[in-house]
Amino acid sequence: MNLRPALIVFVVALLVRLGVVLFMLPQLRPDQNPDLYRELGRNMALGKGFVAAAPDGRELPDINRPPGYPAFLAGLMLIFGDRLGVLLAANCVLAAIGCALTVVMASRWLRPGAAMLAGLITALEPNSVMRSCLVMAEALFTLFLLVGVCALVWRREKNSAWCLCGVVWALATLCRAIGLWLPLVVLAVAFLWRMRWRPVALFLIGFLPLIGLWMARNASLTGHWFYSLSAQNSTVTGWAARLEAERTGVSTDVARARLLERTGSLEFFDGREAFEKTQREQAKVIYETLGAKPWRRLPEIVKGTAETLLGPGKRTLDAFLRDLQPTPRWRLMAGTGYMLALVVLAICGSIRHTRALAVVTVLVLYFLALSVCSEGNSRYRYPIIPLLSVLAVAACARTLEPGTDATKPLHHGN
Repeated sequence: MNLRPALIVFVVALLVRLGVVLFMLPQLRPDQNPDLYRELGRNMALGKGFVAAAPDGRELPDINRPPGYPAFLAGLMLIFGDRLGVLLAANCVLAAIGCALTVVMASRWLRPGAAMLAGLITALEPNSVMRSCLVMAEALFTLFLLVGVCALVWRREKNSAWCLCGVVWALATLCRAIGLWLPLVVLAVAFLWRMRWRPVALFLIGFLPLIGLWMARNASLTGHWFYSLSAQNSTVTGWAARLEAERTGVSTDVARARLLERTGSLEFFDGREAFEKTQREQAKVIYETLGAKPWRRLPEIVKGTAETLLGPGKRTLDAFLRDLQPTPRWRLMAGTGYMLALVVLAICGSIRHTRALAVVTVLVLYFLALSVCSEGNSRYRYPIIPLLSVLAVAACARTLEPGTDATKPLHHGN
């Protein structure tokens, strides 16, 4: 495979992201700490363990976040110190590698020029570029995800590729809990590729040990085996809060605060008794709000999915800027139009090359299914962009025969 297109995309993606970070850095709050990632990493670097400050100021074990990205930040802080510019520059490098891996993945089906175009679309997607200004896990998660995809699509006949995919997708899941059900993707892909149970078993051999270790840690603290409680927390603070706001006539923020005051949060562990009580109260809230009007969930799903896929990400940096400035309307409309065109082309590419690009399509559907929430979040779109880019370019290009090399002449399309 010709690696020159991947190198070109890496350089373009890195320069664009570093340029944006350098421009935005003076406008960013130096203490940004989204999802407690930075604080968790700092405490790990200081040897305090996987702890962060609860609302009352006490440092408590976090049982909601997986440890992968904070551990990565801790490593950076041990070498360079806790400097926002360094952390953002590291994210730029991770994101640029992910863009290069998009080219490597696309080269399995597309000729070099088309594969490079897919990588450039990923490299220049505005929302993905702006997220390089945040200390968040998306870039590292997507990098691990794409390594696993490349292993499968290029070496699927090798047992080692399935095991490697299991390991790197476990590392991805240690960065974001949304990866927990990726074994279902592997099962679907193995079925579509008409492979037997052995590849799935090899994947699980690589995937389960790391996941099991973190679940065992949570079990040792709480007495319950689980990986993350983010889905339950998000349901209470998202869907349930919005429905409660409509019922009571208050704002969503007020409804969310009232619900959390009633139930408590499962972000931190503060003793088994408190944990059990919060579990029960949150289950009651979910049943009372969502169970009372289950028909309300379908419109929320449609609306949230549309916002996730097409939303311009206008609030991406709002909470982390020194001075909040409104985003020009034309930029929001352009962002939505760009994503709409990309999604339409991706659908066409998936339909046109259903069999050849099955693994990409299955992954897109997986992330959409697990990203459903009451309000769309462009954060959830980040790992989908490389996949949509490949599908979109494939809509306008001929794919290679299975087993052919992207550097050889193309004689027939699928």
